[in-house]
Amino acid sequence: MSFNIFMLLLPLSLVSCYYQSELWTDFRFVEQHQFEKLNTSNVSGYCKKPGLQCADCETAILCRFINGAFVGKVYDTCVLPQTCDEGACVDTPNLQCLKKLYECQSVEGMYPDPILCETFHYCVPNKDGLLVNTESKCDQGYYYNALTTYCDKKLLTGTSCPPSSIPKCTYPAQSGALKENPSIYYTCLPIQDPKKTLYPFLDACKYGQKYDNVTYSYQLTKLNSSNLSEYCKSPGLQCADCQTSILCRVMEGNYTAMVYQKCADPYTCDEGACTVYPNGQCTKQQYECQTVEGMYPDPSSCNKFHYCVPNAGVLQHFESKCDEDYYYNPLTTYCDKKLLSNKTCPVTYVPKCVKSAQSGPLKENPSIYYTCLPINANELYPFLDACKHGKKYDGNTYSCK
Repeated sequence: MSFNIFMLLLPLSLVSCYYQSELWTDFRFVEQHQFEKLNTSNVSGYCKKPGLQCADCETAILCRFINGAFVGKVYDTCVLPQTCDEGACVDTPNLQCLKKLYECQSVEGMYPDPILCETFHYCVPNKDGLLVNTESKCDQGYYYNALTTYCDKKLLTGTSCPPSSIPKCTYPAQSGALKENPSIYYTCLPIQDPKKTLYPFLDACKYGQKYDNVTYSYQLTKLNSSNLSEYCKSPGLQCADCQTSILCRVMEGNYTAMVYQKCADPYTCDEGACTVYPNGQCTKQQYECQTVEGMYPDPSSCNKFHYCVPNAGVLQHFESKCDEDYYYNPLTTYCDKKLLSNKTCPVTYVPKCVKSAQSGPLKENPSIYYTCLPINANELYPFLDACKHGKKYDGNTYSCK
């Protein structure tokens, strides 16, 4: 087996070595004009810290802190093909000097932008199963966290984005996991225009697996599996579907089940009993986005989840579903938890609604919260929303803190 793996990786390593001997450039260091053009009447306005820095792709400025304020002056003007990078004119063009549209790859979800820390991307499947990119941006003063998928990191006053977690691309097939979230990884591949330029395409491992850049593969996480019968999750009464209560017993180490009760309309089965209050998994209420964009679990089915993506100032809803055998994790935003052997959900993320205005955070992710509101004369529905900037929800005060 080790010999086969070696033979498989050898051609790739040879290709990598060949490409490293050539001069390749990261796409983020190529074209100009992503910086705003220098306003020469207010050079000091571009100062972020004392010392040399770039005001735009062509201009290095020297900033001094005098009497409590920055004073800046033009230090050098770069002549093509050089551009300004970290306060000096260099042959390898600057990080923010290329316009390149983000492209989704193979796995849906949310991704950071390779250049701008305040920008992030939704890769959501359309009706044809193709991933469509929707770009979004954090509120002013915050930047995106690839681990939590929230804009919960605060920019220091007067500072720009911290260094990108995606290293410079120096050779084709360069690849690695993001430090903040090792389920997301980059692969540097050539783009046609401009020539000899590499772009770090982002993708993700399914099921919360971690990326291994040595083998260009996912490291499998060991998962526990149960040995339950088709519907039984524990001994006693429980629901097999919306109309059927079953009694489960353990006989000689195995579950056996029998139908205990059939529920007639308007009753549905909930926690093993027929009740007039509908089971959350039996409601026909369509999911509705509320006020904050992002990804949300389904209130009724653990293997479904929802995107709330901004579009022309309105949150647009997309529903998605985990692959067979897995269910959604609202903390990681991946389908990285495994269903029971009978394909049923082992958890209910949202508590049962028993009164109107009942509200609280989700245990798995306290930034997401539910509020129970009437949808008809007899039924309450737990509408989901989220606190901005990674704040936690307080169900006692109905507020984010």
